[in-house]
Amino acid sequence: RTSLAEFSLIVSNLLNTLRDSHTAIDYGQLLDLQFAAGGYYMPLSLELSQASDSNRILIANDWEERISPGSELLAINGIAKEKLLKRAMDYACIEGDAEDARKNVAVSILTICAGLKVAYQSTNQVKVVDYITGDTLELTVRGYQRKEFYKERARRYQVLHPNPVQLKLDSLNNLAILEVSTFAPSSS
Repeated sequence: RTSLAEFSLIVSNLLNTLRDSHTAIDYGQLLDLQFAAGGYYMPLSLELSQASDSNRILIANDWEERISPGSELLAINGIAKEKLLKRAMDYACIEGDAEDARKNVAVSILTICAGLKVAYQSTNQVKVVDYITGDTLELTVRGYQRKEFYKERARRYQVLHPNPVQLKLDSLNNLAILEVSTFAPSSS
């Protein structure tokens, strides 16, 4: 019998043949599959190095702020970054044949895709080359269960967006301006 995680990989491979970014797997639902299987969320944000000849995957941030931003990821739970990236590439849907764009998408979803293959635990080992010291470090990173993940994500959002609705008064022009934060970029 095929599991939902295995089926999602089959569907993703099918969608990748279309080469249309509008038909992609919902990556949030992949995270839900991970939680449903008893897995934890790995609180790392990753990005691909901007050097044109580089395959380095960098830590943009981690929720516990234990890893220096810019540190290079080498492995998670003993699985090399190349193997993790290969898995994520299977799920990354993009427009056309832009492999660089596909790799960027894969890096951004790497922790979710890797957790489908081998579920994260409450503690996980992350191997990095520290950006500041250049030392190779093996760090323990806490995993988050579903409920604590959503609670922490909401808390972090509130810190970044403390007041999504603001009322401003322009007494010079006798105006009241209501600013509402949205997902759309500002015009300025």
